[in-house]
Amino acid sequence: MSWHAAAVHLPLALGVVWPLFDLLGLWLRRQDVSRAAIGLLGLALLGSFVATATGQGEYDAAVRAGVPADRLDRHASLASTVPWMFMALTGLRLWLPTRWSQGGAWVAMVLGLAGSGLLLWVGHTGGELVYVHGVGVAHPTGSP
Repeated sequence: MSWHAAAVHLPLALGVVWPLFDLLGLWLRRQDVSRAAIGLLGLALLGSFVATATGQGEYDAAVRAGVPADRLDRHASLASTVPWMFMALTGLRLWLPTRWSQGGAWVAMVLGLAGSGLLLWVGHTGGELVYVHGVGVAHPTGSP
């Protein structure tokens, strides 16, 4: 079983959902909803560390299995930026409102929406590796 395949979905989903949840909280002026959104962002950050660590193991296994490294490198390079993005977004979401009040929260949320584009692209490149190139997929050797 691939731990990476299990680990990647949580930070991808939370990374796309948290800014939408934060948008809702800011729009409705509900601090409890915005605080919950920040919690989702924190979970996405933690999940991104697990996804990145397990991804390195999958990268190594794929290279050992004969997959050309250059086929894996685009996804690996993009994915390696995700924890950094989540660290920056978490810091900005916590810090900017202390400097610019609600305006800072709105800026961080908009940056989070932009970061969702990176997450979707990382997920797409990972999906291509699996569904187009068969990376990490068990290939049965015998007939049923």
